[in-house]
Amino acid sequence: MAGVLEGGVRARLRQVRTMPAMFTELLADCWDVASHGAGAGADVVVHNGQIIAGQHVAEKLGIPAVLALPIPMYVPTREFPWPGVGLPAWLPATANRATFLGMQAPAAIFGRVIDRWREETLGLPRRRGRHNPTLRPDNGQVPVLHAFSPSVLPPPADWPDSVHTTGY
Repeated sequence: MAGVLEGGVRARLRQVRTMPAMFTELLADCWDVASHGAGAGADVVVHNGQIIAGQHVAEKLGIPAVLALPIPMYVPTREFPWPGVGLPAWLPATANRATFLGMQAPAAIFGRVIDRWREETLGLPRRRGRHNPTLRPDNGQVPVLHAFSPSVLPPPADWPDSVHTTGY
């Protein structure tokens, strides 16, 4: 990693060219594990959303997907910004919700790779709502489990009923 950071623009351009192939390989590995490996026969896919394969694998297998996170990264709220983003207190609460758009960057960057994998490997069509892990294929809300204490971070009032703060 240090080499990439120190390699300058050329190293970063090389990385941009190789990332889609590496991501394609990652998606293939996820499907292999779920369909033929340790995950075969599962009744539910519990995932963290960052690999992006979980929801699509669940869709192909016809089983539910559950998003499970140690911090509130995917469900926007007016009550606080996306973790790691500091905003001035004078900004309106709607600015907090907008910071959560950052979690859509991987899906936007690798959207074509995911679409191709869905079609060629999973035999699934393009998905409405693209690759948002909080949405089911029918655009309903998936269950989201937040594994932190409600005493440390009380659940925001504007989270949907599908979001649960479970404790540690």
